[in-house]
Amino acid sequence: MLFVETQRRRIRSIVENLSATQTNTDEEIQEAGEDLAGELGRVLETKMLVTNLKKRLENLQ
Repeated sequence: MLFVETQRRRIRSIVENLSATQTNTDEEIQEAGEDLAGELGRVLETKMLVTNLKKRLENLQ
């Protein structure tokens, strides 16, 4: 749950920073997109690890 909340805060922060500026350069928008893509990658990787761990634990029962 800590990971989920941390990721939500990071994503919210990226979006807020982008939204706070009236005029964003293409570079700033691209950087924000890359940051969001990186966060998405971490979230998906963690989801796969947790799903696999859950299956392994269920198989032990």
